[in-house]
Amino acid sequence: MSDESFGERTEPATPRKREKARKRGQVAKSQDMNTAVLLLGALLILNFCGQNILEQMSALNVHLLSSMHVPEITPRNLHHYLGYGMVALFQMLLPVLAGLFVLAAAINLLQVGPGVSPEVFTPKPSRFNPISGFKRMFSKRGIVKLVMSLFKIVVIAAVLFWTVRDKINEIIPTVQLNVGQILAYIGSSSFTLGVRIAVVLLVLSIIDYVYQRWQYEEDLKMTKQEVKDEMKRYEGDPKIKERRTKIQRSIAYQRMMQSVPEADLVVTNPTELAVALEYKREEMAAPRVVAKGAGYVAQKIREIAVAHGIPIVENRALAQALYKSAEVGQEVPPDLYQAVAEVLAYVYELDRSKTARAS
Repeated sequence: MSDESFGERTEPATPRKREKARKRGQVAKSQDMNTAVLLLGALLILNFCGQNILEQMSALNVHLLSSMHVPEITPRNLHHYLGYGMVALFQMLLPVLAGLFVLAAAINLLQVGPGVSPEVFTPKPSRFNPISGFKRMFSKRGIVKLVMSLFKIVVIAAVLFWTVRDKINEIIPTVQLNVGQILAYIGSSSFTLGVRIAVVLLVLSIIDYVYQRWQYEEDLKMTKQEVKDEMKRYEGDPKIKERRTKIQRSIAYQRMMQSVPEADLVVTNPTELAVALEYKREEMAAPRVVAKGAGYVAQKIREIAVAHGIPIVENRALAQALYKSAEVGQEVPPDLYQAVAEVLAYVYELDRSKTARAS
């Protein structure tokens, strides 16, 4: 592996680096998507609630004007009327504001997920450095952003042109309409134009989000050396970890072999596998595996069993089942109770026969 490939950012970011980036507020997000969704949402909400809001505002104006019967306007009663009007206006617009708040929260959750990054609100001197800002403006990312902005302006201008062109034949006859009809026509045309612009912005924002996601992954990429350094920092040196694992395995092996003399029998395969079982009826609910192994370990278990006079029973199916389904220190699985009980009964019968012959 060359030094150049070792220094290139070719590796995907690790979970720890992603977590750190998220804490710094570095996430894949398109601001244009927020704008497009909020614009489209505001238009739809006003389309459903607009007539009701206009009626309420008209009723408010009538109420305020009819209630101003005092001889003169003083700062006190003016403050009263303004306060009353502001509260009433807020109540009228509350459904619109609540809907926009829910939309803003939802679109941010969809883009970046839950979480708060305090570092985003921490002032950084680099943000106020004009030289750094000038460099960002003429960087590759800044140029791409400028091109996207110009493209959005061109697209919005085209949508505006096509909408006006479609409506041009309808504009001239409006001079014969009354004021209410003219306002209704302006509102309908504005709604059509707004929805078209919002939909176009939404499509462009989806493209922008895909680009932001790709750029985010590129920015987070790590070199092979960075990945190795992080593994050493958080998980320890691989060589030391491997050595520690070997020591732990050696200790576990020694403890397991020390438990073999306490076993009541050893079930073999006959040479590849060996499982040592212990069963104390007064202390255990079921027989327990005290040692098991394959190959060399199985051979050592058999040698210790022979040296201590522990019965060895050859049962291929049972040995394989015990080796796969029970770990050292665990009791025999319930589905093997019957098979193990038969083997234990066979061993106990041999012991009674030997005792009877000896006597």
